[in-house]
Amino acid sequence: MLRLRGDLPGALAHGRRAVELAEERGSVFSQVEAAAFLGAAELADGDLTAATSVLERALALARSRRTALWYEPRILATLADAKLAAGDHSGARALLSGAHELVDQGRGWRLGAFDVALAWVRLLASESASDRTAIESALKSLDALTAELGSVPYRRIAALERARLAT
Repeated sequence: MLRLRGDLPGALAHGRRAVELAEERGSVFSQVEAAAFLGAAELADGDLTAATSVLERALALARSRRTALWYEPRILATLADAKLAAGDHSGARALLSGAHELVDQGRGWRLGAFDVALAWVRLLASESASDRTAIESALKSLDALTAELGSVPYRRIAALERARLAT
């Protein structure tokens, strides 16, 4: 929540402490959950290396222990954003393809589906030969999820993305 409210320093501090506590005393579930949120905060802070590292560990742990797999689409979407930020469009596309399949199979929370849709919009918009029709379609899907969630922070994120693309 701190990251969504714009408190990135707070999100990083809490995320790091949550990972530390989860690794010391927590369950596999809490380790995956804490790492997923820390990875997103690290990415928002621009630390691609730290974000990728913590997210890949979270994904590997969730998959190997078959725990907290509803975070898998969200983790894949965040990893895709990190790949995209590093200029790896094909890597981002592959991760998002997997995330879309999981969402279509019903895995993950609707918040994860939002993250996948947002990452998809960003990927489409970043491509050199971006297809405006495909981007608009992706934005409509994002808007539909935003309406479904009814969350003010997610509504704000979607509006900011739309405004960023309008410039």
